[in-house]
Amino acid sequence: MAFENLNYTDQWKKAEQHYEQGLEDVDANDIVYAAYKGKSRLENLGSAPEGLEDVWEELHIMVKLCQDYAEKNYQEISWKSMQRIAGAVSYFVTPFDLVPDAIPKIGYLDDKAVLKLALKLTQEDFDRYRQWQVERGQQLGKEAEH
Repeated sequence: MAFENLNYTDQWKKAEQHYEQGLEDVDANDIVYAAYKGKSRLENLGSAPEGLEDVWEELHIMVKLCQDYAEKNYQEISWKSMQRIAGAVSYFVTPFDLVPDAIPKIGYLDDKAVLKLALKLTQEDFDRYRQWQVERGQQLGKEAEH
């Protein structure tokens, strides 16, 4: 197989570097893009593609956070965290990333690396948003999208 010698750790690091390089350029329009393209992409996929199963629920919440922020329903988040979350969602929806999503078994590994990094870097703000959703009786994750 052509991907036998692929070093996944290197690919993850390249994806993370690519993601981090673009964060300062994320603006309000990118948050709107992440919100609506993210929702559309999640609906089109329907269920977690191979490789994203363990971040699938969090990805749904990230997209919902982008929507709530764009619609000014939720603003209690640092701008840097919002850039990181919107940047990760945008990376996920972009078909032209480091490893094309259509490649079976490995296509979403770079997306997963970026999503996990964004979650790690924004954990406190992300958890606060999840709590805000719970306090308002909102469903978390993919159920909130339907």
